[in-house]
Amino acid sequence: MVKQIAAVLISVAFASDDVLSDDALSLLQTRVAKHQVHQPFTLSDGSVLELRGGGTLCEEDEVITFAKCNEAQKRQVIPNGMGVSTHGGIFNTRGHSTQPTGCFKLGGNMYFNDEPATLKNGHGSIMPICQVGGGGGRAAEIIAWGVSCQEPTCVEPRGKHHFNIWDDSVFIPELKLMGMGEVCEEACGVLTYEQCSKINDNGVLNSLTGGKTPHELHHQTQGGGHVAGSRPSGCTTDSRGISCQFSSLDTPSGIHAAPNTDGDAWVTPSGVGVGYGPVRAICGVCTTTTTTTTTTTTEAAAVESIIDEVAGECPDDQMVAYVEGRADNAEYRRDAQRQMVKFDTEDEAQGVCNGEDDCVGIWSDGRSWLGLYPGGRSWAKGVPNGSVKSVKLKSCVDMPVEEDEAAAVGDPHFVTNTGNRFDYS
Repeated sequence: MVKQIAAVLISVAFASDDVLSDDALSLLQTRVAKHQVHQPFTLSDGSVLELRGGGTLCEEDEVITFAKCNEAQKRQVIPNGMGVSTHGGIFNTRGHSTQPTGCFKLGGNMYFNDEPATLKNGHGSIMPICQVGGGGGRAAEIIAWGVSCQEPTCVEPRGKHHFNIWDDSVFIPELKLMGMGEVCEEACGVLTYEQCSKINDNGVLNSLTGGKTPHELHHQTQGGGHVAGSRPSGCTTDSRGISCQFSSLDTPSGIHAAPNTDGDAWVTPSGVGVGYGPVRAICGVCTTTTTTTTTTTTEAAAVESIIDEVAGECPDDQMVAYVEGRADNAEYRRDAQRQMVKFDTEDEAQGVCNGEDDCVGIWSDGRSWLGLYPGGRSWAKGVPNGSVKSVKLKSCVDMPVEEDEAAAVGDPHFVTNTGNRFDYS
């Protein structure tokens, strides 16, 4: 009876806005704080996790990602009692000055705190889940995503929810708000965890809905009948636009979280979930090209002409080069796990693009490079948004030629088929 009462109190505490109230922590501390647990568990990628004792903290490089925490919960890699949770997955929460960053267990439930900073001291009731030997991935994510707190220690006044700050590192596509019970388009419309969290934190979601979300996104995979996948996959909001939810099914954050299976992806038959009357999906705009579109400018026609030549071979007196410019009707690609296909260096991106007839160019976010292929958007520096730092078109250009010193504009240089002259840097 005592355990049942404690469980009810815990459930009520976590259903409230103040996720970890002092009273709830005190109740839990009597049950957990004295136990020091050091038990290893292994994820599908070989990562070894360890559930540690209350009051301890992970080292920075031991803090695991949302995706790993999600897999650990759904596969029962870390034993937990959330199989029949009304949310259907780990709870996404923020610190409220009491929780460490990353994945942890409290009572029978598992939580993920997505704030970049952590406590200096652990809380006796909270048992962190750490990756043994480092490589947990969360520290690298924080840098790659350009996410920070509103103030350095992530400690805001008690009882207040707060939002993270994001720079341009996480790409946000053009968005559309679907109707009640609708889903996103397959393969390209479902937002990732970081995209959903970013648009909630930075107010973009509010501008779409006209509502005001007061707190961080909730991870929720269940809809009608409390069945996983019975709601749209990815990012959703309620009818008034005052909440933000994220279902990790059909996303990179849930790809390895298939419950109690080995190697099966956690996906829905449709690839986008199913419609659920109480929510509206927030989706990326997808464009399917079925016919060749007519260009509207001479410049665009010239670029297409160059691309046609490059798709085969450049003439003997020309070579392939990548020229800063604008690409219309283009889009980047994602892999089977819906991750953006990125390359660490420009040379690597060019090498792949050279070998693909439908690759029209490459673009950079300042950290990595991605290929561009037929699609529905325009790309140039600062277009479609500030995260685009450079766009280079695959072009056939004249081979370098020697000129008299007086006639040389820049030596060496090249001239494109459209007559543009460029110096080599």
